[in-house]
Amino acid sequence: MLPRGQLVRNMVLVGDSLQTTGYIAESMEVNSNYRWISRGQKWGSGAKGTRHQGDPGWTYKLYDENVGSPFAPGNIESYVAEIGVTPHEVVFFLGLNDCFNANPANPDPAIDIMFGHADIVHGRWASAFPGVRKVVCTIPEPSSDDASWAFRYPAGPTQVEWNTIRARLNERIYAKWSNVIELHCDPVAGYDATFAIHPNRVGAVEIGSYMAAGLTSIVGPGR
Repeated sequence: MLPRGQLVRNMVLVGDSLQTTGYIAESMEVNSNYRWISRGQKWGSGAKGTRHQGDPGWTYKLYDENVGSPFAPGNIESYVAEIGVTPHEVVFFLGLNDCFNANPANPDPAIDIMFGHADIVHGRWASAFPGVRKVVCTIPEPSSDDASWAFRYPAGPTQVEWNTIRARLNERIYAKWSNVIELHCDPVAGYDATFAIHPNRVGAVEIGSYMAAGLTSIVGPGR
C-alpha cells in the first residue's frame, strides 16, 4: 500500500550501462509525494518486470537507427504494448557513449551529432504518444580516482578530458531542453576501485534520488 498522499507515476527510464543494474530505478520507487515505477524492459526479451531500458554501450544513434531498437520507426507502439501501460514520462539518461571519445578541445561536433539523433527519437515518441512527457538528464560526476581512469581507459580520455567534455555536454543539454534533471554522484564514495564511470550501489542510489527529486520538480508536488 502506498503511503497516504503518495501518487503513482509510470515512466520509461532509457539509458546505457550506467543504469543497467536497476539500482537507480529502485531508488526512485519511493518518494515523498510520488512513487516512481519504471516500466521499461529489454526489447523483445520477454523480461517482464525489468525496471529499465538500459543497454550497455548504447547511444542516441543506436536507439535511432538500430533495427533492434524499441524506438526505431514503427516500434514504439509495440514497445508500449509490451510494457502494458503508457508511461507518464520517458526519462533519457544518455549522452556518455555518444560523446565519450569527443575532442576535449572541441566537443561540439560530437554533441551536434548526438542532438540530431535525440531529436529524431524524441520526435517519434511525440508522434506516437503526444501526452508522454520527455525528460533529459545531465551526466553526473565520474570517479575522481586517476588510477581507475588509467586502468580502465589507458588510451583515454583522462578524467580531466572527460570532465571537460561532460561540462560542455551538460551546458548544451540545459540550453536545448526545458525538462532537464541535474544528476550528481559522489566522485569518491559513488565508485568502486577501477570503475571510472560506472557507479556502485551507493552512487546509483544517489543518482536515483536526484532523478526522483528532479521529476517531482518538473511534474509538481502531487498533492
